Amino acid sequence: MGADSSNVYTEASQIVDATISKLGKKIFLGMPIAVGKPTIILNEFYRRAKEDPKIELTIASALALEKPKWKSDLERRMLEPIVSRLFPDYPDPVYLEDVRRGEFPDNVELRDFFLTPGAFIGNRPVQQDYTSSNFTHVARDLIELGINSAAVMVGKKDFGGKTRYSVGTNGDACADMMLGLEEIRRNGANISFISQVNINMPFMFGTVEADQPFFDCILDNPKNYHQLFGPPHELVSVADYFIGLNASTLVVDDGTIQIGIGSLGDAISYALRMRHQNNPLYKKILSETGISVNFSEFIEKLGGTGPFEKGVYGCTELLTEGFIKLIEADVIKKKVYDNVGIQRLVNEGKIRDGKVTRAALEALLAERAVCHDLLEEDFNTLRKFGIFKENLKFENGTITTAEGAR
Repeated sequence: MGADSSNVYTEASQIVDATISKLGKKIFLGMPIAVGKPTIILNEFYRRAKEDPKIELTIASALALEKPKWKSDLERRMLEPIVSRLFPDYPDPVYLEDVRRGEFPDNVELRDFFLTPGAFIGNRPVQQDYTSSNFTHVARDLIELGINSAAVMVGKKDFGGKTRYSVGTNGDACADMMLGLEEIRRNGANISFISQVNINMPFMFGTVEADQPFFDCILDNPKNYHQLFGPPHELVSVADYFIGLNASTLVVDDGTIQIGIGSLGDAISYALRMRHQNNPLYKKILSETGISVNFSEFIEKLGGTGPFEKGVYGCTELLTEGFIKLIEADVIKKKVYDNVGIQRLVNEGKIRDGKVTRAALEALLAERAVCHDLLEEDFNTLRKFGIFKENLKFENGTITTAEGAR
């Protein structure tokens, strides 16, 4: 864990004590959606607020996952063995039972921004305190509401004896939240960052990584390393397979694809992999089912039936297994760039194979993606996309190497 472990705790009660000591008894706790929620920490905050009416606790989160519940002995006999097999150590959010029974304490407020569909029909407190927010705007909206603490579940890895932590899910919203709150903290606000370590959480790289000092409190105890909430996949039905087969003919090579969660998304992924990896069989099925004849006009105009030579670009919110298999099958392989000028030249074939050539540089100049007399902004763009090497610097209009050559 490193030499300094002053912010690492083994009990959730210690996390709550440290947070109250820093923020006082008015806690506005923001957490990510679904499996990124540090439920053990949340449960302790809620237990403490029920115990102490002077604590004002606001819970801002979404999609609180819980194990299936039964309402009769017959349901229990069916569900109990299934639940114990699929979710042997998963901790339920304890506040949900109080919410359903109408026993939510007055000093606790729930601000959900995504409710489990149909789960709280007729429940006035939950419905009336619901925060309607586009997922892209969740961080902005919760910061605007005034959250003063953010808690996430994280994975951890050791790199050369140094421990790093990573938000393993919902990295986009979490990163936006952390960056926004960090800026507020730099301006003098009292903000607390909290994490719960779970070795089952995937370790994601990039902007969702953090060193130990970033967090005010870290809960790290092997007894809390519970499984992530993951219900089994639904079987792909015959209807799903046929819908996936039809949809696969509308995906154009060199295009973009986005598929959803569940059996239908799996069926589309399967059909696209067959199209690319076993094209003769794919075309035979299209022919024998009449798809290639009945919809030839749409297929020719919008999609295709051949293998993916250029590949497609994958656009997704949730990274599903079917999506990963498309990457592994070399269907999703199209490179895209976060720069309009570069991307336009790639689309037009003026920059090929991602290679840095004289022609590529001339195309960038002709496109006016960079100025002929380089500005620092142009230099940073060229270095970001690998056209200039990382060890170069731009100083007073001059490019300097690591060795000092100008």
